[in-house]
Amino acid sequence: MSNVIHGARAKFLLNGQVIAWANDVTVTETIEQEELAVLDRYEPMENVDTAYRVQMRARFFRLLNGGLRSLGFWPLTGRTPEELRSAILARPELIAEIHDATGTMLKRVSRVKPRSWTVNFAARQVTANDVEFTAIYATDEGESA
Repeated sequence: MSNVIHGARAKFLLNGQVIAWANDVTVTETIEQEELAVLDRYEPMENVDTAYRVQMRARFFRLLNGGLRSLGFWPLTGRTPEELRSAILARPELIAEIHDATGTMLKRVSRVKPRSWTVNFAARQVTANDVEFTAIYATDEGESA
């Protein structure tokens, strides 16, 4: 048996719920840096770490009666500006995890909120949802959250 992780051996979970039809999940951790430029030098004096960012992108297939709203991961639209504002502000933070086939957690992304949701309807293709998330923390297996 191979020790390589591949799609058939991975599960995507949001708040402990398996998103069984997930096709692709990407987690990006970034340490932003700013060059400290000073007079009389062409090169920066140093690169200063200024921020830590976590983003996650997921693609999963659209199921009948299985949109993001029905799963509880996207706010309801609301009929008035006040209802929409309340729905957006009331969104809870989520926990996303990638597990291998044995149930071992490979990646955990916490304090996740969806930022954008794109649905792609195309001829002769399965309808897909592309969702971008922001998050606060990301850890790998063996790290404490």
